[in-house]
Amino acid sequence: MPYTLKHKENDGGVITTYSGRVTEKEFYQCLKEKFLLGGKSMSHGKISVPLYYICYFADATNFDVSIEAVKFSATIYKALMEVNQTVFEAVVAPNNYEFGMARLWQASLGSQSARAKVFRTRDTANNWIVQTLALPEMSI
Repeated sequence: MPYTLKHKENDGGVITTYSGRVTEKEFYQCLKEKFLLGGKSMSHGKISVPLYYICYFADATNFDVSIEAVKFSATIYKALMEVNQTVFEAVVAPNNYEFGMARLWQASLGSQSARAKVFRTRDTANNWIVQTLALPEMSI
């Protein structure tokens, strides 16, 4: 798989790391896992909703995903953000193509775009999440 999902029960985060070639089919599969399976995490019999999502594209060598798929992803995130007013998303895309697609995704969020940011580096994304949610600095 060209992605990994990490659910951080200690601070409510979901981290997606893409690597290598990412196809549209794999992108959709990741969305499905993230929201249908990973949107809720069980811990000691309690269901919790994530506080933040971070997507890292730094290790992606080929992002072979259509604009329509990126916009579909934005539709899902927008619905999530409208229901959960406390969730935030950071996207790390150091390469120009992925950065441009991530900015298209952010723009497609409309009124929810203030809670989703696109960054070139992991450190700036992590710092934004930590500051925005007032998390302990070393938690991410």
